[in-house]
Amino acid sequence: MESRQAKPEAASFVRSPATVTGERSRWEDILRWLRVDSGRGFVQGGDVERNTKQRGAIVKVLKEAEGPLTPPEIQQLAEQNCPGLGIATVYRLLKTLQADRSVLLVDIPGTAPRYEDAGRPHHHHFHCRVCGRAFELEHCVPGVEALAPKKFRVEGHDIVLYGSCDKCLEQKASGK
Repeated sequence: MESRQAKPEAASFVRSPATVTGERSRWEDILRWLRVDSGRGFVQGGDVERNTKQRGAIVKVLKEAEGPLTPPEIQQLAEQNCPGLGIATVYRLLKTLQADRSVLLVDIPGTAPRYEDAGRPHHHHFHCRVCGRAFELEHCVPGVEALAPKKFRVEGHDIVLYGSCDKCLEQKASGK
């Protein structure tokens, strides 16, 4: 017959607050550490939710942009309101804003990821193959869902037009 050994006591940091009297338990300390990042904000899913100057500068840039922007473009424009803003901070905040659904990823095939404010109405994009910039198109093509094969259900669509923007055409015409 096997002899049963007594189970070792659980590590002290997993004691519940009810097992500790007169002092704050390590468990409470761990929970507090997990929920609050140095008093600056609450943790949600590993990211600190806080309204910082950097976040505000990035949100402002995206709200005022005429089209979707790459992270380096966002950094360059946001640095005007927040000097010293690093590219790592831009990427981290874009990830957080995307998780919050306040920023959308715009995928234009063959280009770097771009981002835009999620509060804009449905629209499409124009990509200049000369300068690489992306522009918003104001209108959606009516009836585009009718292009789907019969008995198919359309759940969404993205249309990207490619060509040369007005500035690139002007430069080409002037020989610059």
